[in-house]
Amino acid sequence: MAVKSHGSTLTKTSSSDLILYARSNEASRMVNASRSTDTQPENLKTILATNIKQRGFVPRRRNMLVLFLDKGILNADGEYWHQARARIRPTFERAHIANLGMFKKHVDRLIANIPRDDSTVDLQPLFKRYILDSSSEFLSGRSVGSQLPERSVENEQFLVAFDCISTNLGKMRQNWFFWRQDKKWAEAAEAVHSFIDARVAEAIEKPGLEEASTDGERFVLLKEMAKLTDDRVQLRHEILHVFLPGHESAGTLLASTFYLLARDTIVWKRLRAEIMAMGQGEPTYESIKDTTYLRHVLLEVLRLQPLFFADVRAAVEETTLPRGGGPCGLAPVYASKGQIISMDLRALHRSKTLWGLNADEFWPERWDTERQGWKFIPFNRGSRVCLAQQLVLVEAGYVIARLMQEYENIETRDEKPWREDLKLRVKSRRGVQVALT
Repeated sequence: MAVKSHGSTLTKTSSSDLILYARSNEASRMVNASRSTDTQPENLKTILATNIKQRGFVPRRRNMLVLFLDKGILNADGEYWHQARARIRPTFERAHIANLGMFKKHVDRLIANIPRDDSTVDLQPLFKRYILDSSSEFLSGRSVGSQLPERSVENEQFLVAFDCISTNLGKMRQNWFFWRQDKKWAEAAEAVHSFIDARVAEAIEKPGLEEASTDGERFVLLKEMAKLTDDRVQLRHEILHVFLPGHESAGTLLASTFYLLARDTIVWKRLRAEIMAMGQGEPTYESIKDTTYLRHVLLEVLRLQPLFFADVRAAVEETTLPRGGGPCGLAPVYASKGQIISMDLRALHRSKTLWGLNADEFWPERWDTERQGWKFIPFNRGSRVCLAQQLVLVEAGYVIARLMQEYENIETRDEKPWREDLKLRVKSRRGVQVALT
């Protein structure tokens, strides 16, 4: 198949139904003749916001998730999606995420698991277990206790099964036929469903069973949703639709942040100075939100290491995108009904055209003047923007502040270049090997 290049943003094959948008110096692979990969901010705005009714989720994503989840906020469109989103939205209102006391005991356990003797520790699995505990309590009222030295058999079986599900869903994103070959999939899915079903039963039959809190009344998503319906299967799937992506996001952001901070002592020292200026007391929602450099560090981490590397949509009907046509790629381009459009966030966030020649460098100072536009979409944009984005940023900021209050120095114990591990989220294949003192 002949390939023609037009400028630095458009590569077009001679086939009328195959269009690939990407920087010409980046390797890309076409899966079929009805797929396009887009990194044009104008097109992304059209796809995600301006022309939302002409875009839906691609069938592959819907079918992939239905193997584990019924229809819900991750894989539905239309009125069902609007209703599911409305039921979940109250969970992430400011009044509920500003209560950082719900994270304290889990961070205390995280700190207790980090050595202080200059020995090497891999922070990535520690952050993963931390976020499993905090997110499970936030959503269902009870933690799975993955950081505890002794765990119940029920919790341990759930953790093993859920890890299997998360790992395999990540592989399915790269190879749709993987699930047919995995013998453990059905057993893991059944174990996760059984565990969640028990929590659903408690929410319906024993609504006051959530863990005791010293911070007043808490909003618990499962408890509130149980007031709206007693359909236990629906409740199971709607909780999993939030827990599945949510449990990974803050943990992955924390791992990527400490991976980069360990390699840049100047940024570490400046950030720690701002954190210590808060005082030795417990960080609050207001103090975290007011620490400008902390916010800039997190934005820069999300730019360099986005939580997910791509997103996909399918054209519900014939339409056009504002860029991609013509000899220079600046004219509108036609998209046929059913055409799949993949949005490459890694290419978008590292584009030297959009971010400058230092686009591949970790430089939080760029956010002193940079503004978040359509070239930066770490939590999606438009009507499907991630409801949990503020919770992820606040929780990550809280954990970073607590760790910097405890440890003065960080040193990387892995000098090799980054190698990514593409699962549900983009992680470091070798973990985050550091020493904290």
